[in-house]
Amino acid sequence: MLRIDDVEILELEKSPKSLSLLEEIKDRLDRSLKLELEPYEVKVVDIDGVPSLCVGPEKILGQPDLPAKGPSLEKMRDSILVALERARQKHTFTNFVR
Repeated sequence: MLRIDDVEILELEKSPKSLSLLEEIKDRLDRSLKLELEPYEVKVVDIDGVPSLCVGPEKILGQPDLPAKGPSLEKMRDSILVALERARQKHTFTNFVR
C-alpha cells in the first residue's frame, strides 16, 4: 500500500512486481511533491496517447502500468490533492505562497 501521511494513494496485491511498482511510484512522488504545488500541477494528461498521472513535470504512472484492480488515475490524483491539502493545514507557513 502506498500512502502519503495517512491518505491511501494506491493499494495492490502483494507480489514482487507490485512492490517494485510501489517503490518506483514512491520515488517519483518523493522527487516531485512539494507543499507549494498548486492543484493544477497534479494532473492526468495524455503523453504520446497514453493517459498518465503527472505531478509537476514528473510522470508518476501511465494507465498501462496501473493494475486492473487499482484505483483510476483520477482517483489517485484526488487522493494526492487531499494529502497535500492536509499537509498544508498542518504546516500553515506555506500560506505565504498562496
